[in-house]
Amino acid sequence: MNYLNEPLPVIHSARVLCYAVNDDSVHYTDRIELHAGVDSKFKRVGEMPLLVISRNYVKPQDILLFFCNSEWEPQGTIAFDSVDEAKQKAERGYEGISHKWIDSAYSENQINEYLREEYEVDPNTELWKTECFFCGLDNDTETGKIMLLGKNGYLCGDCVKSCYEVVSDMENS
Repeated sequence: MNYLNEPLPVIHSARVLCYAVNDDSVHYTDRIELHAGVDSKFKRVGEMPLLVISRNYVKPQDILLFFCNSEWEPQGTIAFDSVDEAKQKAERGYEGISHKWIDSAYSENQINEYLREEYEVDPNTELWKTECFFCGLDNDTETGKIMLLGKNGYLCGDCVKSCYEVVSDMENS
């Protein structure tokens, strides 16, 4: 698979549907108000060279518009109800981008191979289910519970509290 000139088949737990390159034929209008950050420090995301539209595996009803740097790393994301809605929003900030969209060339087999190799999951299972790795709490059936996403799964708020108490007790012993 060629990852240099096109995005990976899956970015941030979302299957890539199409992508566009912001080149000289596209005019950046700065009409998208997008802020992203970590630890409550948000900064405005400016012009990005690459845009990617993906379907979220965790919430398949969400279509995600990623604003990516030159390494295909998302610097900001907006969720939409449809691909057309995401493309319209992209056109608002990047005039001319609507003619630049390229469908992902990856086959279902290539995507499944990538999920096995990079995510170490079996794509035939419910791999994106929001279930606590420790206690098995299913956030789809018990809504309102806090779920933290780690590298290999989710952890519910109750288990985070329990882990904190165990570690605190061990440190104070």
